[in-house]
Amino acid sequence: MGKLSKDYIAGFLDGEGTITIGRSSYRYKTRKHNDCYIVLVGIYNTKKKVLFDIRDKYKLGHISCHINVWYLSITNKAAYKFLIDIRPHLRLKKKQADIAIQFQENCIQNTNKKLTQAQLNLREKYRRRITRLNHIGGRNEL
Repeated sequence: MGKLSKDYIAGFLDGEGTITIGRSSYRYKTRKHNDCYIVLVGIYNTKKKVLFDIRDKYKLGHISCHINVWYLSITNKAAYKFLIDIRPHLRLKKKQADIAIQFQENCIQNTNKKLTQAQLNLREKYRRRITRLNHIGGRNEL
């Protein structure tokens, strides 16, 4: 495949991808659970070449395969960098990109310390906003 344009990549993400904020709990140096929030951009396709081309163009992300479906995942700071670059070209997922970008700009990653309740509340607010947009019927219309 030749040079990929930002319009092509944005269209591919609009049609075959997702932008979300995930939450998981983990144990860190104590028996207590900490909540961890991450920005995730995922693009799926049965043809791996285009995903490798996107990954190689941006030099970020990880590609895996599950039952003949290839998946490019880009997280946190790499997802932020990717979204900043293609956001002007998105049509369907522009609002999700805005929320993910705001999350990365406003939620300083604090992995070595337990998050305060205010920090957790802010992260959860962003996660719920993007989850609502991603539900069927909550998608942007052209």
